[in-house]
Amino acid sequence: MAMENDSLPIPKVPEASGGILGFIRGNVVRYPLVAVLPSLVFLMTLFYVNLCLSLLALPLVVVVLFWLFKINTLWHQIAVGAVALLIASFLLTAVNTAMVSESPLNTYSDDQVLTDGIVTPYRGTLTTQYVFTITVTSDASVVNTYVVVSGLYVDKPLNLSMNLVSHSADNHTRNYSATTTVESSVNNFYFATSTDGEWHNTYVIDGPVSSDSVALFGALAWTMLIQIFGYCFMQLVIMILFLRMSGKSKDTRKKMMEDYMKKKEQMKPSKAGAEDSTGGSTTGTEETFICSECGSEVRASAKFCPNCGEPFDEDEEETDDAGPEKKQ
Repeated sequence: MAMENDSLPIPKVPEASGGILGFIRGNVVRYPLVAVLPSLVFLMTLFYVNLCLSLLALPLVVVVLFWLFKINTLWHQIAVGAVALLIASFLLTAVNTAMVSESPLNTYSDDQVLTDGIVTPYRGTLTTQYVFTITVTSDASVVNTYVVVSGLYVDKPLNLSMNLVSHSADNHTRNYSATTTVESSVNNFYFATSTDGEWHNTYVIDGPVSSDSVALFGALAWTMLIQIFGYCFMQLVIMILFLRMSGKSKDTRKKMMEDYMKKKEQMKPSKAGAEDSTGGSTTGTEETFICSECGSEVRASAKFCPNCGEPFDEDEEETDDAGPEKKQ
């Protein structure tokens, strides 16, 4: 025997509330979104503005997303915020690795006394012999030229005196060179020269760097991690605590206002039986009688019936036979 259709249970389809935002707030997907979206904003700010503003924007965006997606648990906020900073550190490391892996640039001084400063090869290992060269253009009789190489995680930079390798016939242009190994996977350098006691410096540029991309990424990752967490993590914690304290203060003020309104309502006099003295509804203990015209219940002190307007005579009230019936 076939089962009737009306006996089958019909499953209820949950109704979506709040659209996409409501769905995100009620789903675990909000946590990876808060971890990833701030990093994207961080990179956009880094490319189109500068690093300082991007470091300020990163924790601010994290806190705004906490509020938008209703992530209110303190430990969830700190944990998700830390993951967001880790992702930002990873992306910043990838960007810096790509930048330092590009072709080397020449460096120079603003006054053009020092030009064509470069290192060859640009990428190598810790045992590679790197050659630094610079051209000095000056009529000075005494010229002392140096190259200063600073390595990542190396306390003391290398300060090398350079050797004159060639010069023009009039000694106006001189070419200097220095050869050395480096102690770090990531380095930068600049040149300095003294011409008759006057110093000239070039811009600092990257190089030499490791030819091992993994080692290069690892060396930069730790630096980026320290930079991101040093600038952003404490700001993030302060923002979270400030907003939580502000929220609690708001809730406290709201509760105080509700308590005040309740007390105010309790202090209001009861309106039961507090009608106009011309007649009306009965009070709690006052005697009443029945109007002989309409049958309404009227207070004993009323001068006329509030329902039909029938006037009452005092003599009639005192006469039991002619007057209205009284009741307690």
